[in-house]
Amino acid sequence: MRQFFANYYNSAVIILSLILLGLNYKVLQDLFSKWYPHGHTGPYSHGLLVAFIVAYIVYKKIVQ
Repeated sequence: MRQFFANYYNSAVIILSLILLGLNYKVLQDLFSKWYPHGHTGPYSHGLLVAFIVAYIVYKKIVQ
């Protein structure tokens, strides 16, 4: 059984990520509008990095 999941691990992660993005689309859209207002000069424009940093940390925890 473990070998079965090992063969499809990358596909499962991608599918799960797309499902989570789809379910949280409205929330992400609202956050993006606050993080990235008026071009690139908003007070929270660095907030866009939060998602990438969290994704990297989660990836590193999973891989270890």
